[in-house]
Amino acid sequence: MLTKLSQPPLPFTNKPQNFIDLAALMSKSWASFINSGNPNGWVGRPASSPNWPEYSIATQDMLFDANITGLAMPESDTWRQEGIALINSLNFAYQR
Repeated sequence: MLTKLSQPPLPFTNKPQNFIDLAALMSKSWASFINSGNPNGWVGRPASSPNWPEYSIATQDMLFDANITGLAMPESDTWRQEGIALINSLNFAYQR
């Protein structure tokens, strides 16, 4: 007996357009990073989209949030500073 498969949930039902725009920005940026090492290098990237800065503990990371920022924005990476300092202090063990 065949049964009808249920429709998977649609994550953007009743969500504003900025949720869809953010999903596109995130997935294209991550795919570009995997392909080239540059999350800003994808074809068709709007000039208005935020530039994802190269990561450094002294600089910034990228915050994606459709509710607060509308899309994405660079932010200071300080909330995990103690853990990163520990990892960086052990770099000699991993020859990095």
